[in-house]
Amino acid sequence: EAAPAPAAQPQPNAAPTSPRAANPAPTENAGILPLTAPKQKPPNEQQQRDNKLYSVVAPELQIVERNFDALSNPSDQALSAIPHGSDYGAEYLKSPEYQRASNSLRTIIASYLYSVSGATAAPAEVENQAAILTPKPGEAKASLDDKLARIRQMVEAIKAGGSGTLPAGNAGTGGGTTSNGLKWSIEP
Repeated sequence: EAAPAPAAQPQPNAAPTSPRAANPAPTENAGILPLTAPKQKPPNEQQQRDNKLYSVVAPELQIVERNFDALSNPSDQALSAIPHGSDYGAEYLKSPEYQRASNSLRTIIASYLYSVSGATAAPAEVENQAAILTPKPGEAKASLDDKLARIRQMVEAIKAGGSGTLPAGNAGTGGGTTSNGLKWSIEP
């Protein structure tokens, strides 16, 4: 008859192992239970304001992007050049795309200026910036691209202000560089 197999005996020379050594911890702090979650500061007043402003300007930027070409429409530009034209019904003659892009552009500018200064921008300031960022008759494509990029940077600066982090590039300073190397800034 076959003798029963001898029971496995521990090796006398083997070093004792701990349960922890047999199951190495997957992280450095295994076994340590955190008592609190990581601390996060609540947004300050400026960040709260910028978050609210961003919720307004993000959809406005989409309107500007979709209708930006309408701002170059010569007949709409001519109607916009009439002093106090809105008093005489010139707004009714402008294309809906031009009206939407123009209104959204002004909303973005006013929100950006408010974000930067904390005070409501004077209508003249908004109109001055809108005049700078609205395409002019015969303006080069590169210049139009620069203007649209500046509008996008305004929105990104508001977004970054809400998160408390600065975006890459010059958006946080309200300035940048055009495609031909000219430095620009928007004065609050």
